[in-house]
Amino acid sequence: MEEHSTKPFQPYESATTDDAFDYGYDEPEPRRPGSDIIWGRVAILGALVLLAFLIGRTTAGGGVSQAEFDQAKATAADASDRVAELEQQIVALQEQVNAEDTSGTGTQGDGSGNENPNGDGGTTGQAETYIVESGDTLQTIAEQFYGDVSLYDLIADANDITDPTTLHVGQELTIPPKPE
Repeated sequence: MEEHSTKPFQPYESATTDDAFDYGYDEPEPRRPGSDIIWGRVAILGALVLLAFLIGRTTAGGGVSQAEFDQAKATAADASDRVAELEQQIVALQEQVNAEDTSGTGTQGDGSGNENPNGDGGTTGQAETYIVESGDTLQTIAEQFYGDVSLYDLIADANDITDPTTLHVGQELTIPPKPE
């Protein structure tokens, strides 16, 4: 019994060498699930975009010729010149209207909003027109033309104004003659 305790242990070795069992095989690294699917979708999307681009290029018209473009550009320049001329005419006509208003020959006030053309606080028996200015109310206009704030309803009735707070700057009002 002593003999067995002193002998070193020898591992078992097969007498036959069989290559069918290769225990030194390394397994490949595992792939992330779905990575092949994502790249496949990206490739399909790229192909579709390229296909859409090619279809668009082949079916698109030739665009605008240089002659048509130059003609449109000239038309736009002519229109700009015409707009500038019309703006100058508007300024000239506005100056003419303002000159007639300040001369006292028109039916409107002097534009200052302080006095009526007669300067007496009354009217001449015919309807006048007045352009609403900033800060005007029906009461201040009635006081200006009639000398009486309580007659603002005459102006409201003549201009079909139901809400006296709806006056707008630049609005044209008809001022009826002051009742006797």
